[in-house]
Amino acid sequence: MIDDYLFILYDLAYCYERTENTKQSLFYYEKYLEKDPFSDHVWFTVGRLYEEEGNLEKALEAYDFVHAINPKFPEVLLEIARIYEDNFQYKKAIQYYLKYLEVDSENYDVHYYIGNCYNMLDEWNNSLEHYHKSLNIEPLSAKVFHGMASVYYKQNLLQDALFYSKRATLIDENNAKFHVLFGKISSKLKNTENAVKAYRKTVELKPQLAYYWLLLSDELINQNEIREGIIILQESLEFHSNSPGI
Repeated sequence: MIDDYLFILYDLAYCYERTENTKQSLFYYEKYLEKDPFSDHVWFTVGRLYEEEGNLEKALEAYDFVHAINPKFPEVLLEIARIYEDNFQYKKAIQYYLKYLEVDSENYDVHYYIGNCYNMLDEWNNSLEHYHKSLNIEPLSAKVFHGMASVYYKQNLLQDALFYSKRATLIDENNAKFHVLFGKISSKLKNTENAVKAYRKTVELKPQLAYYWLLLSDELINQNEIREGIIILQESLEFHSNSPGI
């Protein structure tokens, strides 16, 4: 009888989850957990639903319990780490990413995430160490090259930054953020031609972002190409007629 009762509770919770009725879904999943309090996959689902609701405290409680009852549940380690990273708690995020690597040491994404966290903490050597580990697993990762470029750029090591930024844009030419960094590096190196070319690419890719148009116009104006800068600003009005920055 208890098994049948649990099946019904689970199916009800799942059906409400499928219909995006999170409140009712959580109600029945929690009823399920009253009878089977050590179900790691149900606790994981509860954590995900709380996260979707924006209740990160409850989500972390659920995920932490999953980790307590099943320390080798890899997905929950990533979820906990991601929540901490998204909320700027980079040291805590690193702790859980490192725990995940104990389960899957060859996950290039996780090394990349750790590199990003150390990057945000301005721990350059640790950041580069994990970016390199990521590249050892996936040698043609544009996002990792971009991460490395940003580390060197922040340290004003512009030639190194340029080298890795160029690689990122060659591998993925449709990522506007990659071209922005390449433009900024080129601008610092006084290579106006490359900077303008990079910023033109960004507005081509993401014309809805006023910041990219302003980067392009500012670069032109700073080089006394004032007429061309004005033309760019006028063109941008097609997309940003209400933007205070233009």
